[in-house]
Amino acid sequence: MTETARETRAPRAAPRDTSSRDRASARAAQLRDHMGDMDESEDKFFIDLGTVPEGWTYEWKRKTTYGKDDPSYDVQVARAGWDPVPADRHPAYMPPGFKGPTIERDGMILCERPTEIVEERRDMERRKARQQVRDKEIQLGAAPDGQFERAVKGEKLTQVKRSIDYVKPPNLADVVPIPD
Repeated sequence: MTETARETRAPRAAPRDTSSRDRASARAAQLRDHMGDMDESEDKFFIDLGTVPEGWTYEWKRKTTYGKDDPSYDVQVARAGWDPVPADRHPAYMPPGFKGPTIERDGMILCERPTEIVEERRDMERRKARQQVRDKEIQLGAAPDGQFERAVKGEKLTQVKRSIDYVKPPNLADVVPIPD
């Protein structure tokens, strides 16, 4: 080996500091406790329903889009009765030592609203959707002025079949084999 090669070679690393190794092990244990059995494919917006206070409903609402605030949307969310969930109520949902006031992830903020208001709004939306279907059925069966009736011998020519099917989500353990 030439003299210049010896000079440019990196010096040997000093013996590892055991306190550094101990500190790394302690931090790894802390991270395991915080992350649990979480993996990268886990839903980062999952909220354990058992942690939601009785009488309240939690939903994620948009906080930013590409890092930009949308004040008009914030007003719309607030007028609908959604309030940010305080981060100190669920410290496990944020990193250790987090001091922010709210629970936020990827431009979304966790909000709460009384469950009775949520149910009232859902009922109102269902009624509105049913009325829209009824209106379209009437529109399909009605004949504009000057046209023949849309019926033959009293039976409508247009018939709309309605059904509601509930889809059960697959059990992922049945779909994706879990390695031992």
